[in-house]
Amino acid sequence: MSKSVVLVTAERLRLGELAIRYSEVGRPNLTLDERLVVETTDGFFAIEPSEELRAHYESEELAKITLTIKQPNFSLLEYRTNADLRRALGPLSVISGVLVDDDHGRIRPLAELQAEFSEQRNELDR
Repeated sequence: MSKSVVLVTAERLRLGELAIRYSEVGRPNLTLDERLVVETTDGFFAIEPSEELRAHYESEELAKITLTIKQPNFSLLEYRTNADLRRALGPLSVISGVLVDDDHGRIRPLAELQAEFSEQRNELDR
């Protein structure tokens, strides 16, 4: 069973460039229909740009997003495990201003989510 988040970026994601970066964490496959699927050792993640996602946002949410990103682009990120989510988000940190919508009422900067992952990892190491 897969889970998903929505990525909101100032520019449309360049899937070809991301495929190269993701080759360090798995086997990337860029499909003809503009979907990047990366098979990992214990799962997968996939990124698919889709402006249709905009229609799922209420006007208040879009207003909050456009405070940070004037002309947002939307992509669906599907993943199997939290480890896959971390693998998917890592290379995105070189893109400025990425927002992540976890579909639980939280739209937040990528750096904030990555910091939360680091804290969780530190807790497990204790």
